[in-house]
Amino acid sequence: MGLRQTTRFVESLLRLKARDVDRQIAEVQIRIAVMNSCTAIGIPVTGAAG
Repeated sequence: MGLRQTTRFVESLLRLKARDVDRQIAEVQIRIAVMNSCTAIGIPVTGAAG
């Protein structure tokens, strides 16, 4: 994820749709999980040769 995408994501964290605190926490956790999965896609998997 590039710097521009990360910046937009962080800005989106600040604009929560939910009004209830518990729902806001869940909303942030979901967004972080999505960001972590996108980051995991870009990390190369290495293994021992031979």
